[in-house]
Amino acid sequence: MDLNPMVSVIMPVYNAKNYVKNAIESVLNQTFKNFEFIIVVDGATDGSAEICDQYAAQDNRIILIHQKNAGICKARNVGIHIAKGKYISFCDHDDFYFPDYLLKSVTKAETLNVPLVKFAYKSEYWKNEKLINVIEEEVPEICIPLSELSHDYPLLNLTVRALWNGLYLRDLIVGNNIYFNEEIFAGMEDFLFNIKLLKHISSIAYMSDVLFLHYGRFGQSTSLKYSERRLQDIITVQKEEAIWLAANKMHPKVVVQHRSKYLSLFIETLIHPDCPFSTKEKKRLLGDYKRSQQTSNDGTLLVSLSEIFRNPKVGVQDALFCLEMYGAILLLWRIKEYMNNSSKQ
Repeated sequence: MDLNPMVSVIMPVYNAKNYVKNAIESVLNQTFKNFEFIIVVDGATDGSAEICDQYAAQDNRIILIHQKNAGICKARNVGIHIAKGKYISFCDHDDFYFPDYLLKSVTKAETLNVPLVKFAYKSEYWKNEKLINVIEEEVPEICIPLSELSHDYPLLNLTVRALWNGLYLRDLIVGNNIYFNEEIFAGMEDFLFNIKLLKHISSIAYMSDVLFLHYGRFGQSTSLKYSERRLQDIITVQKEEAIWLAANKMHPKVVVQHRSKYLSLFIETLIHPDCPFSTKEKKRLLGDYKRSQQTSNDGTLLVSLSEIFRNPKVGVQDALFCLEMYGAILLLWRIKEYMNNSSKQ
């Protein structure tokens, strides 16, 4: 193994024996070879640990760590602490790097001398071994100062909501003492991590190349499982992003888009099949959530109404939220879920 690797790839592993081989091999088969591969086995009990042991014995680029189960955030932080690469990238234990992931992202970062490179990716959603949806996120081929990002909410959303579609300068993370919040266990940790990084970045490079395949598996993916803790995590992350946007003088349209994104995440948790709350309790929780908001409602109802003609989904939902019509919002989401399920049968 190179003592001065260009990249440290960090992969937490927990009970993914059916998928972890493909994930590991997608990293080992990169066309770019100057990297170390830090695998942190987070108390796996299903045979995943033994699979990792086998690969570590065969490839000296792998640094294998076994720890008691402490969650994905702790596992990633352990990886960051020992990483020696100039750059850090992340891969989940059931996802897939396309062969040029490292080559193209490192080339972009080095050529433009930027601390963060973000690129396009594809997501596949599976349920009961059946592919139910495919989404390919488009990303423009640009390099922009951070000041422009605060006024382009779709691009900001692509920047903060995922971790694995990026190459990060290690000094940016370690030098600013930015780590994953180990109190978050139900998703949203990548949002919070990226938002904190934005406070220390002057520019970001974006690539249109699709370099990563993300799998969302019901029953496997943390973000697709129900957790009551996720409701509080959404509030925590929303507040952090609102503070960043306010510091960058966000436009009222951005307020609406920002609020609608986190409201959607909140409602998706409330309508999850495993959510035990009654409709009355869900309305109460939506009211509590609205009162927790850091963004002002002043003037944004009119913006919401105008957004109906440009982006009906965002405009209608946010207008109903401003008017505290929580029952109507829940009804619209139930109709949407019913239509989605009917189309997949």
